Amino acid sequence: MKHFIHILIGFLLLYNAVSCKMIPQPEENPLTREINDALDYPVFRKQLSGIISVTIGKEEVFNKVYSLSNDIPENYRDVRLTDDTQFMIGSLTKQFTAMAILILQQQGKLSLNDNINKFIPDFPWGNVINIHDILTHTAGLPRDPFHEYMIYEFDADFPDTFIRNIVTDPLRQRTIMNEYTFSEKSQKYILKKNVSDNKKGELMNVLFTTCFITDAMYHSPTQLVSELLSRNRIKILSVPGRKYNYSNLGYIILGYLIEQLSGQSLAAFMDENIFTPLGMSRTGYNYDVTSDFAIGLSDYDEAITRSINMEVWPGAAGGLHSTMRDLKNWAAFLTDDRILPAEQKAVIWGPYHRIGASDYGYGMMTTQRKINGKEITDIHHNGYIMSYNSCIHIIPGEDIKIVILSNDIKRKSASDLYGQEPFVDTILNVVIKKE
Repeated sequence: MKHFIHILIGFLLLYNAVSCKMIPQPEENPLTREINDALDYPVFRKQLSGIISVTIGKEEVFNKVYSLSNDIPENYRDVRLTDDTQFMIGSLTKQFTAMAILILQQQGKLSLNDNINKFIPDFPWGNVINIHDILTHTAGLPRDPFHEYMIYEFDADFPDTFIRNIVTDPLRQRTIMNEYTFSEKSQKYILKKNVSDNKKGELMNVLFTTCFITDAMYHSPTQLVSELLSRNRIKILSVPGRKYNYSNLGYIILGYLIEQLSGQSLAAFMDENIFTPLGMSRTGYNYDVTSDFAIGLSDYDEAITRSINMEVWPGAAGGLHSTMRDLKNWAAFLTDDRILPAEQKAVIWGPYHRIGASDYGYGMMTTQRKINGKEITDIHHNGYIMSYNSCIHIIPGEDIKIVILSNDIKRKSASDLYGQEPFVDTILNVVIKKE
């Protein structure tokens, strides 16, 4: 009997071996190993918690999850990042908003040259600010609805005193609605921080994080813009059309226009016209970490509630969450003919306004770069909100698409807001070969 069992086991092993040989195994693209090896340095392994995807043509040549496991809170250590894990994407939201505006133009409901006073009669300088200006951040609008609260009143010499005054004095706790108060959890968090050694940008991020997690901001974009106008809180910083001022407020106003002209909520319009047609079923505005959401790992995330409606603030400027699977689909869509012809979608790329080495379009930037002696056009944008960092890079001449999503990233310096660029540069140096 034992002899028979041994023969049977041997037969099965031989059968499996032959079967495996008969079934052709997919060959690994050599670029996959090259990219992996290039990113497999300690400086990269210890820098990112998230996912990196590289697609060339229709083939995804690289997809890898990176984890800063030591930084993961004990109660979240079983969470595994996948292509279907949701991440906040910050200002990547702006390119979706821009696409919605182009769809409304195709439907005949607006023109990019329309002045804002056509839709909002009482808007300051609305007779000279047009939709194109807002899309390109040249309308002269402040960065945020409560910009003066976050920046103009900031005392760089005495940040500790500034923070304590803002957090503990009810008369100074206000945003656009004049009714904001810090939650008890946020107060305890901010007051325990030693902010004197923080850089201004880091301190502003702490304030920003706590500013929009409040019931005072749970209004529709239409209600928010109405409050802005009624309280005379829209200020113009420069003559419209002349100077670049990055403005989340401008894109919130675009969200208002989307609601007014479509007769739908911002979320409903985006679902019907973009997310559903593209199969982006896990993209939306509701931050809810109870439903397969990547947990923000930076320390200030402890001040964030576990479920937030992001449709209003930052809304059309930065309120979307998405997944790697959905964003790969979106990146592919930007270069094909779905929903809008490719040449119409290329309007998003611009370029329209020069900023340093890049040109700004509609929620995307274009940079001319030289990689391994080859001139390339890099169309890209970053997103940064709370712990979450994201980026999309499209190299149309090479048909390359890079998407990075992270819930924590270790920056080389305080001025390096995003931190993904070393990864992108390394990848491009691998996949773009010398002439």
